Amino acid sequence: MIKKLRIKFVIISMISILIVLVIIMAGINISNYTSVSGNADNILNMLYETDGKFNIPADFNPGDNRTPREINDESIKINENENRQQNPEMIYETRYFSVTITKDSDNNKSYSVFIDNIKAVKTEDEAINYANNALNHSSKKGYIGVYRYLYGTKSDGSILVVFIDCTRGLDNARSFLFASLIISAIGYVCVFILILLASKYVFKPVDEAYQKQKRFISNASHELKTPLTIISANNELIEMIHGSDESTDAINRQIKRLNQMVSSLSLLTKLSEYKKLDKTEVFNLSDSINDIIVDLNISNNDNIKVETNIQPNLNYNGNEGLIRQLISIILDNAIKYSESFITIHAYIDQKAIIFECMNDCYEIEDGIHNEVFERFYRNDNIRSKKEGSGIGLSIAKEIVELHKSQIVASSVNNTFKIKIILN
Repeated sequence: MIKKLRIKFVIISMISILIVLVIIMAGINISNYTSVSGNADNILNMLYETDGKFNIPADFNPGDNRTPREINDESIKINENENRQQNPEMIYETRYFSVTITKDSDNNKSYSVFIDNIKAVKTEDEAINYANNALNHSSKKGYIGVYRYLYGTKSDGSILVVFIDCTRGLDNARSFLFASLIISAIGYVCVFILILLASKYVFKPVDEAYQKQKRFISNASHELKTPLTIISANNELIEMIHGSDESTDAINRQIKRLNQMVSSLSLLTKLSEYKKLDKTEVFNLSDSINDIIVDLNISNNDNIKVETNIQPNLNYNGNEGLIRQLISIILDNAIKYSESFITIHAYIDQKAIIFECMNDCYEIEDGIHNEVFERFYRNDNIRSKKEGSGIGLSIAKEIVELHKSQIVASSVNNTFKIKIILN
């Protein structure tokens, strides 16, 4: 049980860390990508406002004796004064091209292409193809390959399409994504190892408490046997001398009940210590269920209507002794708490054997009631009306889990059902 609890702790911890890690990584990388697109959009807006190219001095002419750097420096000052350019290096770093499309009265298109600031686009036809591709998109800005584009209609009726090359920014974003994934994966594995090692120490006190509980139950069961034997012997002696009466009969009932509780506690301790289930050969479960029904003499109870539907030749590979005890516990529980009927079904469903036992009972809320499998649990409505120890169904659950199967308790309209799925 402690091992299962430790595994659940590690799984829940790792899932929680993974969710947080995914949120953080998604936030960082989306922010990084948004920043690349945002910076590109700022430059595109500036280029769009300046008709597809950075502003240059108005008095520039091809015979100008100024160096390209001096011309660019003056161009930067012009853009800074117009609050369109803040980074002096932008003109040197930005690779862009633009296409202006105009239509005459006959709706014929003419193109004005600027590709002087980019080497990857070698011809005007290539730039025009990019522009037409951008115009086919419903969004006025977006990506075509590594190029971020923006288009719109100018005041003179022409359509201006501006592109900038975002290769460097996208490559950086992609490299950051891969690096962050690798680092996160390594960190996740390291955290898993740390949690796995730490869980051993976290659950050490729980394991010690569980072992103490098992020792207590085992010792208590052993210690109770001697006084019960003495009480039983003295009660028999009283009956031999004075005859039986209500008092001796009551003592015998309580002795029987305590003996059953001691046996159940001993079995529960033994089951919890199983490392591996000892399976017998394949046995006929249908015959076992029918035998138990006969042994418990359920059908001869005039106060309870019994309905059985046992599919014949249900063969199962498990521990026959434990499975018989499991069925006995479920049926005995139904006999004890049933008011008027018991229904028993056994059949195959998708290669699993399904065993169901239903009975009416005292008032119980509709829904799943797997709390009945907890040790010493008893419903408040039943506690004062029926005798029981609250151990039987705990044993049933231990047996089912040893067979790597499932058991579920539920109720609908005051009908209590226990369903066992034997895999």
